[in-house]
Amino acid sequence: MVKLNLRFCASARAVLLAVVFLAATAMLPAVGAPQFSSLQRPLSANDLPASLLNVCDAKAAGMGYYAGPIADAMLVLIELGVLSFDDFRDVSIGFCGLRAAGGPVGTTSCAEDIILLDSNYVGTGQELALAATLAHEMKHVRQHRQKRAAHGIQYCDSTRYRLDAPMLEAEADAFGDATARLALLGRSLEIHNGCAGPVHVHLETEKPIARAPADIGFHEIAAGKTIVWPGRTASSAALFHAWSKEVSPSIDGARNGQRVIIDGAPYFMSRARLSVQAPTRGPFRLTIDCAETLQR
Repeated sequence: MVKLNLRFCASARAVLLAVVFLAATAMLPAVGAPQFSSLQRPLSANDLPASLLNVCDAKAAGMGYYAGPIADAMLVLIELGVLSFDDFRDVSIGFCGLRAAGGPVGTTSCAEDIILLDSNYVGTGQELALAATLAHEMKHVRQHRQKRAAHGIQYCDSTRYRLDAPMLEAEADAFGDATARLALLGRSLEIHNGCAGPVHVHLETEKPIARAPADIGFHEIAAGKTIVWPGRTASSAALFHAWSKEVSPSIDGARNGQRVIIDGAPYFMSRARLSVQAPTRGPFRLTIDCAETLQR
C-alpha cells in the first residue's frame, strides 16, 4: 500500500499554533500538545513496518463507526464549515501507534483513503490538536481523489506522485494551520438582508467563542445591505428572529420552540445553519430572504 510521506512538522505546527493562541488570548481552556517521547524528525509512513500499518488499516472504521474522539473532531470541522459530511464518505479513520514506532502523527493512504492518527490523540486535552491534524489529513484525501480522477489509480505508485508530494504537503500544512486558527478564534458573523425592504434581526449562536453583549436587541438592516453582528463562533448552528413592517422575511428552518425576551418582548427563535464562502477563511453568514409570513 502506498502511504503519503507526511512530515511531523505539519501537525506539530498546528498544535504549536493552538498553544500559542491559547496562551496569548486566554479565551479557552488549556489544550496540551500530544505527549510524544521525542521531537526528533520521525520516519515517514513508508518506512514503518508494513505489519503495523496493515493491522491499523484493518481496524480503521468508516463514517458512522469512528472512535469517539475522531467523531467529535469530525463534527468540529463540519460545524466550522471547513469540511462537510460528504467529504468523510468512504474515508476510513483509526488510531495507530505511529509515534511509538518512530513515525509521524498522522498518515493517509493515497490509494485507499485510509487515515491513521497517532494513538496519543486519544488523551484528554487533545481535542484541538486532533481536529487540526484530521483537517490536514482530510486535505490529503481531497488531493488524492482529485489526482486519481485525473491520472488513474496508478498515480499513487508513480514518479509524478513522489514529485507532487512537497506541494501536496505544503497545501495540507496551510489547511491544518488555518483550521487551528478558526477552531481557536471562531468566525465573525454577518447578516445579509436579501429582501426589498428593511428587516429587524436578532441572532444568537449556539456555541459562541466571543459573545455579543447580553442586552443586544434587534438590528435593523436596510434592503440589500450586510451588517457585522457582534461576537464570534466556531459553529454554524444558530438561532434567529426576523421581522419587518414592510416585507415578509422567510423562516430558515423550523421554530425550535425556544422563547426569548428581546427588547422587553417575547419572541420565538428559529434555527439557522450559517453559510461560509471559503472553508478556512471569512465569516459565517445568515441571509434573510423574503418569501413567507412575518414572525411576530
